[in-house]
Amino acid sequence: MLRFCRRGTLQIEILNKSAGMGRKNGMDKGKQSVIELILKADEEWNHQNYEEYYNDIRLGLSYDPANSELYLMLGMYYSLKNPEQAYLCYKQALYYCDNEEDRHIILGFLTALVQAHRILIPKISIVILSFNQLELTKQCIESIRKNCNRESYELIVVDNASKENVRNWLKQQDDMKLILNSENNGFPKGCNQGIACAGKDNDILLLNNDIIMPQNALFWLQMGLYEAKDIGAAGSVSNNAVNYQQVSEHFATVEEWIEYAKAVNLPSHFAYEFKGWLMGFAMLIRRKALDEVGYLDEQFSPGNYEDNDLSIRLLTNGYKLLLCKNSFIFHYGGSSFKKNSSYMELLERNREKLAVKYQFDYVPFSVVDRNIIDCIKQTEEPVKVLEYGCKLGCTLARIKSIYPQSYVLGVEPREELYRLAKQVTNVIQADDKNIESKLKNQTFDYIILDNTIHLGEPETLLLHLKKLLHNDGKIIISFQNKQYVQDVEKAGDTIGMSLEEMVTLCNKLSISIFDVCYQKGKLPYEEESRESMLSSMKSFIMVLKNC
Repeated sequence: MLRFCRRGTLQIEILNKSAGMGRKNGMDKGKQSVIELILKADEEWNHQNYEEYYNDIRLGLSYDPANSELYLMLGMYYSLKNPEQAYLCYKQALYYCDNEEDRHIILGFLTALVQAHRILIPKISIVILSFNQLELTKQCIESIRKNCNRESYELIVVDNASKENVRNWLKQQDDMKLILNSENNGFPKGCNQGIACAGKDNDILLLNNDIIMPQNALFWLQMGLYEAKDIGAAGSVSNNAVNYQQVSEHFATVEEWIEYAKAVNLPSHFAYEFKGWLMGFAMLIRRKALDEVGYLDEQFSPGNYEDNDLSIRLLTNGYKLLLCKNSFIFHYGGSSFKKNSSYMELLERNREKLAVKYQFDYVPFSVVDRNIIDCIKQTEEPVKVLEYGCKLGCTLARIKSIYPQSYVLGVEPREELYRLAKQVTNVIQADDKNIESKLKNQTFDYIILDNTIHLGEPETLLLHLKKLLHNDGKIIISFQNKQYVQDVEKAGDTIGMSLEEMVTLCNKLSISIFDVCYQKGKLPYEEESRESMLSSMKSFIMVLKNC
């Protein structure tokens, strides 16, 4: 039986030593540990030790990710911080609870929360495009049925003229809205068809058919979307993705990845990273935001860069894009398009369309530079990082995600980038002439110049930045090698700096070179000389210090 306790106006149900709330798919392993953690968490709540309470719940869910009691307790935690996320937790507790008496208790919490905060969170319309690949589509849909709360979503499948056996199987399914196209309309138009028939208030999840939805992945993705009112879209991490949405681990089988997901899809204080764009393979979009910016742009059919375009429109309208690192979705990848010369031509063509649409090529400014990040070394004290010419702020956002206690600040002189970067990182607009006055009395442990020294007069810019450097601080500067033969042949003598020019500039400003690394390109000829060696170096990264 359950033991009932009161904590002021709050009520908490605690498992006794022999029984607990009904659970679906509960794990026997660690059952006693879960009970002990629930009891310990109750004591922490009683003493208002909320962070320890949260940590106990997280550990408990790592043992039993389908424990309704733990989701109820997690909802209580979020009721102090974010009522919408508390609502989602109570709904998840109901999903995992199969005991009517216990469901009545959870419903009491949910009803009180809704009445106090007038919460109304819509269902998710999951839009899946199908084109042949029946077995992948089956795996995708079955994983959703198995691991997602049926009351929280509706399933919409748009079939782009698949073979008869695929269409016959889809017609036999009675839990989805089905659109059968007579021709292949491509990804953007097909998604728009699915969105158009979704519940009018529903949030939209664009989902590839070559994914497997692990347990709790959709729940934590939805928790990310409702982290704040200005989150326009949330994306998952995966085993097969670009845009630094791919995890670093490697496993050989799907089963191993699903097991890995159990250790990832858990509560985490540091689960989020703001992005300059999100991949469309698993992108959850707030309905209000989508209605404001419009559906996918069908000029990008059959597909690619429509997700970049939607991301730009969301950022432009003041919405943020959130990567949820505690929502792992397995992705087979490469099933929709064959990676051949035609595919590469499609990529080039659609990237050009994107640049023409905005009269600006945002793509190279939305990347994360991992080589720059690797130059930053965390210490016991939080680091302060400044990036001049931070583009869309994606590298800084990644640094903040890796080192959550750090302070990051971007400086972006270009208006077209600054207005989007505001949704990605902490940023101000300044140039090489006023940066020192705008950052008066501030110093930084790291100052980054990632191929942006050309955004001002190099000597003037470095002189100003040098004054903003902490005593033991470092400047991390990357630049294209002016002597790299391939680029020189294309652009003459107008790009980057030579190694010699940079060394001369550092000596003039009394800046010492602490470390140097380079990216090697290819020579069109074989020759061993100092000149040929320098000509083969595509770019440099230098770590500089005050003398």
